[in-house]
Amino acid sequence: IADRIRREWDVLEPVLRDRVLIIMGESDTFYLDAAARSLDAELTARGLPNVVELIPGDHSSILTPAVAKRTLARLVEQMKNVTQGDQPTQP
Repeated sequence: IADRIRREWDVLEPVLRDRVLIIMGESDTFYLDAAARSLDAELTARGLPNVVELIPGDHSSILTPAVAKRTLARLVEQMKNVTQGDQPTQP
């Protein structure tokens, strides 16, 4: 995904901006945390920081009411920002 973002940023940027949120355990037992870190570095370098949030734990231990509440609040705020702004055209 990070490679595709590097190659097709002009097309993907309007679609991804304010629309992507990845929350996962930093010790993912499916070994996806390295890929998530790579994606986070690429998006941050392109001006989209805080898209990937790595939480202590693995993919199932992070499923707690506290994380769910915080995630829902973040998603609601993100949706408000998107619906109040200009809508990008689809690629």
